[in-house]
Amino acid sequence: MRQKGMLSIDEINRKLQFQKDDFPGLHQAAKNESIIFFIGAGVSKLYGCLLWDEMATKLINELQDANILTHAEQDVLLKDANTNPRKTISICHRKCQEAKKLNVYEKAIRDAVTIKDSNKAHNIYKKIFSIKATAHMTTNIDDGLEKYASSMQHIGENIKTYNCTLPVDQTRIMQVKHNIFKDGSIIYLHGNIDNIQECVLTVDRYLSFYGEKNSFLNDLFSQLKLISGVIIFLGYGLNEWDIIERIYKLKNNSSEGVAYLLSPIFTHELTAFNLEVEYYKSFGVEPIPYIIDEEGYEKINFVLDNLAKAINKSTPNPYDIFSEIEGI
Repeated sequence: MRQKGMLSIDEINRKLQFQKDDFPGLHQAAKNESIIFFIGAGVSKLYGCLLWDEMATKLINELQDANILTHAEQDVLLKDANTNPRKTISICHRKCQEAKKLNVYEKAIRDAVTIKDSNKAHNIYKKIFSIKATAHMTTNIDDGLEKYASSMQHIGENIKTYNCTLPVDQTRIMQVKHNIFKDGSIIYLHGNIDNIQECVLTVDRYLSFYGEKNSFLNDLFSQLKLISGVIIFLGYGLNEWDIIERIYKLKNNSSEGVAYLLSPIFTHELTAFNLEVEYYKSFGVEPIPYIIDEEGYEKINFVLDNLAKAINKSTPNPYDIFSEIEGI
């Protein structure tokens, strides 16, 4: 007998229609044009970038090939790669530092986040940008978002990009304040492929970045709190929920906020997912899984098509706005 509150496959499929009765806050945000996307590794995976555990595994093997790790060290780390990839990446980074071979670390990370299919990258971001959002934030470090923004310039779209690990961009963000969340801007929260050494990949960088003393990050999320919109976490998996917790708690420490977590999972992960649902709801995040058993990460296209179709019904168009003004 299924326990109360546990999502079934049928309920998941119904929720993925994103109807107004199920998601009134989401439809209101679409009407107010106050949606913010938070894009995770499940999106980048679609066009060939590696997930966290895959990146850690690749890094371990590259270090062993470069004689930075022994076979025994490789064996130990490979066992940790799936369960604690950030720890594994941190150890590999330290080993490269000690061997004075940081170039090996950088090359492995760069290869792991290099776009393998440019068409798929363009198409997935075209779908995402078809849903009008005030900003597109990401913890990914590949340049898929940035390349899509560049491709839009020829039709007059000037989408601003910010890298939160660069001092120059931190200054820009502090100058514009909440206006950073405007006109679909792109915000690389953890850095990107252009500055791998500054990216938030290792444990020490992660703890420092999300520490209480990081006034820049605290100010950024205090500005985000002023937007009073809806966050859609897209492409985040079970292994990345600690990031979502830190991010959203920085934005809003109460359960008053509204955010949705659209997460790719396999059917065998559904029990674990269901166990986490109430925990995330306690601080304003509603998890909504999509099953990737058959289609893999391509399933995200189905999810985005349904989301766009449902949301666009609530998005104001020029005719409706004119009719409303005329009525008044």
